[in-house]
Amino acid sequence: MIPLDISKLHTNQRLMVEALLKKGASVSLLDSYEELLLVEYQGEKEFLMDRFSSKVPYHVVKMAADKFFTKHLFIQNNISTPKGAVFTYQNQDKAFEYVKQNLCFPLVLKPNWGSHGDHVKVDIQNQVELSLAIEEFKHDTHVNEAFILEQYYPWKEYRLFITSIGGFAVIHREWASIIGDGIH
Repeated sequence: MIPLDISKLHTNQRLMVEALLKKGASVSLLDSYEELLLVEYQGEKEFLMDRFSSKVPYHVVKMAADKFFTKHLFIQNNISTPKGAVFTYQNQDKAFEYVKQNLCFPLVLKPNWGSHGDHVKVDIQNQVELSLAIEEFKHDTHVNEAFILEQYYPWKEYRLFITSIGGFAVIHREWASIIGDGIH
């Protein structure tokens, strides 16, 4: 087993582990790259990968990971969500046309699948920045990787975790930022 340093876990997993430790569970790190943990509590053992376990069916995990599908579910259930659509590099002409007809700058470009804010571009101000963001996304991912373009709203970000027995946690996430003088 690898020594567990919870400060090295990403925020979602760290908070979950902190809650498990408070409940008296023992938590062991099996693989840091895959974020695989072994949790032991009251004689039961459970594997956690990232924040997923056998208690959450695989199809639920996959559905929740699909941001556009989740957006569609929100819209169907009258939950406010930014206007947007999903595209790939191959149909970027449709993306530009969609933006022209349905959105106004600033925009967000984000992968349809992904987490931790990887490959997300925010506050895209114009057509030139949008073209650059799409090119950078293609370069950093796979040419067939789907991305979402949607309206950008500069608001606070919250993550909500809910358990099957009604427990919950809310995380307020702050944007990464750098303050400097252009040199330091």
